[in-house]
Amino acid sequence: MSDIPVLVIGGCGFIGYHVVKALLAEKEPAFTVHVMSRNINKNQVPKAQYHTGDFTSEQDVTSILADLQPVIIFHVASPVPAGNTSSDQYYFDTNVEGTKTLLRVAAACSSVKAFVYTSSSGVLVGDSYDMGDETWPMKTLKTRNSNAYATSKAIADQIVQDANGKAFLTVCLRVCAVYGERDSQMIPAMMKIMKEGKHRIQIGDNTAKSDRTSGENAALAHVLAAKALLAKINDPDTERPKVDGEPFFITDGRPMPTWDFARLVWRAAGDHTPPEQIKVIPAWFILNLASLTEWAYWVCTLGYMKPVSFRRALVETTCVERTFSIEKAKQRLGYRPLDNMDDAVKRGVLFVRQQEAEEELRRKGMLRDGAASS
Repeated sequence: MSDIPVLVIGGCGFIGYHVVKALLAEKEPAFTVHVMSRNINKNQVPKAQYHTGDFTSEQDVTSILADLQPVIIFHVASPVPAGNTSSDQYYFDTNVEGTKTLLRVAAACSSVKAFVYTSSSGVLVGDSYDMGDETWPMKTLKTRNSNAYATSKAIADQIVQDANGKAFLTVCLRVCAVYGERDSQMIPAMMKIMKEGKHRIQIGDNTAKSDRTSGENAALAHVLAAKALLAKINDPDTERPKVDGEPFFITDGRPMPTWDFARLVWRAAGDHTPPEQIKVIPAWFILNLASLTEWAYWVCTLGYMKPVSFRRALVETTCVERTFSIEKAKQRLGYRPLDNMDDAVKRGVLFVRQQEAEEELRRKGMLRDGAASS
């Protein structure tokens, strides 16, 4: 039997890199893995085939699908949720309109049988979740005090669910706070805090727990979802747990307080600050200060600019409960998360340090632009 051709949209991103690796490691069935990305010069995996393209461009998607004739599309691409200055409209143009374009073009390609969408755990209404699950309501344009990233992902999530069964089968994976090797957000941000000497400060009492997902566990869920959809496509009459048209929360299944996880990263980076040297600042004080900062930005820039990192929504993630149930994924996908947090953190820290070393070499003119560790 020939390998199954698949296309990973955004496969050069952090999650995409791990999805590509996991797909290439599969033997039964085996996959021929193609990647479509705006920038194919990073996070490449040997044996995958790379194609430059923008998934929000109907012309680019049409051309690539016609050439590759994939059976499964993995839609992993999205602007990062934090640490950038993208406009609200950019999130909607990319996550909502881009996903609509991709679904529309894919529906016209007869080879496509399955569509796996990388959604977000932030799609639920509210900011604090205690074992939130798939029955909880999702954000919409009418949801108050919701950021553009979360709202746009929620809308796209529903669009993908609604597309199920019309031209192909779909599934949505609501992945929670991914970290590990090739991480460009969580671990780098924590190491920056340590580098600046701010890791001896704690916001809040560190009692609220939150969930995370290693890159390997995120990829495992994508492979399992694709296999479940293929099983139904190949044998539609066999009774099995419903996966198509369904959303699933994906985490490590190991919730812990935010500052405990941060110190896991800092220990891996060589820090061993004793507890008595940690200065605890009340959460209410920092939250109010963040709100004041956002208001000042809004007034001074007439709403055109926002703080890059010091935002109330980001501060809230350190002091509110954000846990999710993965029982549905366990029961229907057979998802059993790997217990690899310590290892994933260590590899994430190592990768950041490699990137820092390469940047230093570039600064000194000892490494050309574009050259990087694989």
